[in-house]
Amino acid sequence: MRFHLILRKTVADLARPLVLLGYFLVFGGVLFFLAIGFASNDLENVASAPLAQQEAEFYRTFLGISVLWAGSIPLMLLGAIASATSLAKEAEQGTLQILLSKPVRRWEVLLGTFGAIVGFVLFVGIASLLLTGLAIFEFSGTSAAALEEGLFGALPGLLAFVLLIAVFVAALGLTLAVRTGNRLQTGLGSLVVPALYFAFFPVRALAGATYEDYYLYLLDVNYHFGNAFVVLIETVNGGFDAETQAFITTFTGVYDAKQAEAEPENLPESLDLAGHVEPVVSLLAIVLISVGLLAYATYRFQRMDVSA
Repeated sequence: MRFHLILRKTVADLARPLVLLGYFLVFGGVLFFLAIGFASNDLENVASAPLAQQEAEFYRTFLGISVLWAGSIPLMLLGAIASATSLAKEAEQGTLQILLSKPVRRWEVLLGTFGAIVGFVLFVGIASLLLTGLAIFEFSGTSAAALEEGLFGALPGLLAFVLLIAVFVAALGLTLAVRTGNRLQTGLGSLVVPALYFAFFPVRALAGATYEDYYLYLLDVNYHFGNAFVVLIETVNGGFDAETQAFITTFTGVYDAKQAEAEPENLPESLDLAGHVEPVVSLLAIVLISVGLLAYATYRFQRMDVSA
């Protein structure tokens, strides 16, 4: 069975209407309140501001909601569900063993499934980002002219970040699926990533010196993905101004928290990094872990026993 056939079949299995409906109902419900909150606080009276200011404010808010919600946690959850309902489901039901008992290239089966999960999460991520931009636009009263820079100018870097998340969760999910052959264990194991991403919001805020003294930042998934977010956005879209750096710090902890608390007029030209781990190191670590997981999954999959 060829790679593209596996990919097409898996995408068709994943993109079930009920799954997509459930995802966007939950996603849209949370987005509704986030968009109202940000529009009433950070984008208040922006409609009467000059176009350049509208673009900057829209861009800043769009990035903030994306790293907080639209381009992160729900896509991680979706990737976990996709991993549990693809290879792990087939292994649990016995259909995978039937497939592998035939003369097929196993790596095509695994990589076809991997590509399908990545493509599915990326496609849903694009739709999620566009819905986020539309929600911000509707609730803020921003001029349509501000969308060119505020929305579409931000998309290339955000898509790179969503792709990184899709690759990571797919690699993790398939590794667990191959290792356990169980939907529940695969799903719960994959959910550790979004759980840690969310949990470290309050941990980082409340832990104080303990965060550094006990090296909690090494486990801070939110911080490491935030580092990767900053590197990708700066590389693809260009650098942040100080206000955007301060705004992003609220959700990622990438920059110096004390500097970020200053009023906009008192911010330095550029904030210092928090410095726990260099941003590029976090990005490379995520990439290398993803490659390592996929290599391990391929190795295990090639040697999977099909006698059961």
